Amino acid sequence: AQATQQVWILPGAAETTGLFGARFSSTLFLSNLGNTGAAVQIGFIPYSGKPTPAPVTRSLAAGETQQISSVLPSLFGLSSDAGTLTVSSATPLALWMTTVNIADTAGTYGLAIEPLTSEMILSAGSSGNAIWASQTAAFRTNVAVVLLDPNSSVRVTVYDEQSQLRGTATVSSPTPISWQMALPDLIGPAPLAVGRIEIAVTQGRAAGYAAVVDNVTNDGIAVMAEPILSLNTDYLLNGVARSPGVNNTFWSTDLRFFNLIDAPLQVSLDSLGMGGVATLVRTVPPSGVLEIIDILGPSGFGFSQAVAGALRVRALSAFLLAARTSNRDLSGGRQGSFSAFQRPVRFSMG
Repeated sequence: AQATQQVWILPGAAETTGLFGARFSSTLFLSNLGNTGAAVQIGFIPYSGKPTPAPVTRSLAAGETQQISSVLPSLFGLSSDAGTLTVSSATPLALWMTTVNIADTAGTYGLAIEPLTSEMILSAGSSGNAIWASQTAAFRTNVAVVLLDPNSSVRVTVYDEQSQLRGTATVSSPTPISWQMALPDLIGPAPLAVGRIEIAVTQGRAAGYAAVVDNVTNDGIAVMAEPILSLNTDYLLNGVARSPGVNNTFWSTDLRFFNLIDAPLQVSLDSLGMGGVATLVRTVPPSGVLEIIDILGPSGFGFSQAVAGALRVRALSAFLLAARTSNRDLSGGRQGSFSAFQRPVRFSMG
């Protein structure tokens, strides 16, 4: 429930084809948490050069949930487009969106997208980092930005894991727009296994994210650009796994850390709910990104193949933490992966 926030921003809405035969479609879910009916206005921020459709109004009864499938053609008549949804109401709402690949009628998969929190909406003079960007034979990345105010401007910069500059672009517009660029158009064709995207706002307000997509399955994760706050020194990360599942699945979790300071940063990881507490210490390079593949396996805690739980992750200075839990064959026999992105919470609030 976002009782104090009456405008919600949902980037990543789509009704469009993608690479390798993908077809992406978004569904919006709206719940009225109040005791009276609610009028809800839904708008769309398109790419630059495309017309902005008129907002659409929907009514929600007290306690009602609505599911709006294929939201762009259903509300705005857009059969091939992508951009950002805005939802406004005087009534507290709970809402979320899925953007999934519907190319195969046997099953769909994709992203669950929550509205932007206030800290992910970046204002002039501030910046945020999306710390999961990859350009390899296995993964591709699109970098996306939404400019929320008229006359907004941002600088998009790509860095590698050692904080070496790989590419940059400036995005400006007199009107609110959505913007997206494939990573090769920013950095060229050279591979980038572990990268980060910095979104620095020079005017107005904006938000940004990286969409990292598996080249075999077309499944992806969306990683929002977020600022490093002074409180971000003690995290709780739930849903960490190294375990088989039904339908011949196997789930494992990868972590990435970003250290803002110009000195090595020691990070302590405590396992929770996994049959006792084990502690692991890793060092994140100065101003760099550290990736740990299969954190509960040989390169991390070294647990058996049937363990799941949570991690508490701490350091003396603020840092960013992100995780991805994937269904994949760790032996490499079966190519491709299906993943869920995991964003930690501050431990004091967990």
